[in-house]
Amino acid sequence: MASSNAVDDEDVQIDPAEPLKGIIVCCTSIPAEHRTTIAGKVSELGGVHKYDLTPDVTHLIVGDYDTPKYRHVARERPDIKAMDAAWIEALSELWKNDDEIDYRKLESEYQLKPLEKRGVDPSVQPQEGETGRDSLMICLTGFGEQRDDIALKITSNGGRYTGDLTKKCSHLIVNKPEGRKYEAARQWGIHPVTLSWLDQSIARGMILEETKFDPILPPEQQGKGAWVTRELKRTASKRSRSAVIAADEGPRKLRKTVSMKLSSQRNNLWGDILGRSTSREYSFAHEDNPEANKPQDQPPPAEVQPLAPIVPENQGIFANCYFYIHGFTEQRTSVLQQTIVTLGGSICASVQEAALGKTPRPPLGRFLIVPQNSQPDTHPQESYDDLHVVTEYYIEKCLHNKLYFDPTEHVLGRPFPFFPIPAFSNLVICSAAFTGIELSQVARAVGQLGAKFDGDFRKTTDVLVCSSLAAMRKEKLRMALRWGVPVVSGDWLWECISTGFKVPIDDFIFPEIKNRYEETLKPKPKSIEKKAPEAQPRPLGKPIQRTHSEPFNSKPAIPKAPAFAGVDTTAFDHDSPEKPHHKSITPSLIHISDPTRPRPTS
Repeated sequence: MASSNAVDDEDVQIDPAEPLKGIIVCCTSIPAEHRTTIAGKVSELGGVHKYDLTPDVTHLIVGDYDTPKYRHVARERPDIKAMDAAWIEALSELWKNDDEIDYRKLESEYQLKPLEKRGVDPSVQPQEGETGRDSLMICLTGFGEQRDDIALKITSNGGRYTGDLTKKCSHLIVNKPEGRKYEAARQWGIHPVTLSWLDQSIARGMILEETKFDPILPPEQQGKGAWVTRELKRTASKRSRSAVIAADEGPRKLRKTVSMKLSSQRNNLWGDILGRSTSREYSFAHEDNPEANKPQDQPPPAEVQPLAPIVPENQGIFANCYFYIHGFTEQRTSVLQQTIVTLGGSICASVQEAALGKTPRPPLGRFLIVPQNSQPDTHPQESYDDLHVVTEYYIEKCLHNKLYFDPTEHVLGRPFPFFPIPAFSNLVICSAAFTGIELSQVARAVGQLGAKFDGDFRKTTDVLVCSSLAAMRKEKLRMALRWGVPVVSGDWLWECISTGFKVPIDDFIFPEIKNRYEETLKPKPKSIEKKAPEAQPRPLGKPIQRTHSEPFNSKPAIPKAPAFAGVDTTAFDHDSPEKPHHKSITPSLIHISDPTRPRPTS
């Protein structure tokens, strides 16, 4: 449970149900997919996430220091604290587990030190011995006996000191603008700065702009305009008592808190389809709507005809569209009805009316909406040529993007023909380069198919589904190659959904990676090829189990051609969920990325 300790100099307490109430978070250089995750968790914790660096922002989540937002905060906003993205994750875990929260201690622990460039990459779990936060690498020249003291100052404030100037260095602190190190730094693009830059950056608590401390500037110009020193209008992370007064009003609302936590763990967007969106355009509870003040346990009325005048007939993304809603609870039906009507659509009383009803003009679309997690045999069995069967995912997508989408253009938004897929039961899937509502729907779709979706990329991940290889973080790709985790396009997941099978992974690995993988494949040792299939022990000691998602191959076992051992065109055996298979490609991937590295021994 949350601690009642003060979070700043005043005796201000946090709300146990919403420990970030009064906190406003902004991100800089954080991948879009993870920024969405951060925004959701901040909202769950009672805080606010903003895309723009507004005057009321209290904390900046830093993915890199050399950005306009970071530079502006370092120069103009001493009231804002630069934070590691892991801060939100750590706070969220304590909150979900109902553990004690020492807010001040957590904030101090995850605040970036003055010479740290960024926090830990949130999408990659560092292994033992690997570095966490990235920091500046600083070299010195011309300081003589002061060198040791300056080096200690660098390392104690999050930086790294080196006596040798290499191209890996980020800064060279010079006593005088002369010498070989100084000339090399200029040539290599390393920032040459004076000692005043180090002292003032430490005093500010952030990395100050290097050009303000160029060694060629006269002493009176050194550091001029580097940062504004003024009395703060407020202390960072300080909350007014009114912002947390709910924490002291009677007994804690445990039922509500537990419900919020369970909801966050399920990543369920039901509540108002996009109830956690920070945009008021997506909110159905307006301030001037008295219905918004009703308790949540009172479902809104199912009758929606009076809401029709809200949006004129010729306006809204669902204008001239007709919907029949089937299979939802009363409350969710009401939410969908209000959403559709607000966006200009019309609600029909039956599936026949939606499919065949007369309309003033040719309809843009006729729809039957069924629950995303409903089995096909529970849907109305009537078949109509012009009736599109969609799920709430389709409504979410249109609502989130404020656009009408062709319901046939993507598998997400249509009912899954078969789930769960048995071959998905042991899979751990991570994603890359997906953003917004698509990221949320991918995560939920993976779970619906029977696999586990992990927002963090780990060595134990089985498949990394990527929306765009070009948009994928280089560090994430590097670790995937190093760990031997297959990186596949989103088409692999779409094909699995469409067919109801776990289709071969090899067919969807990005060509840039697949080519390198195939070039390094070598024939299996003859001693292994001569062994009878039944003599080869299967991982985990389990026999092959054919399922609906893995068609049975009636042909006799045929040895695979060694030149293309990575692709088995006779069945899906090579793509079973047993992890030892795809991990075996790791040495080849490491070899191609680093030819000088010795091959691992067995």
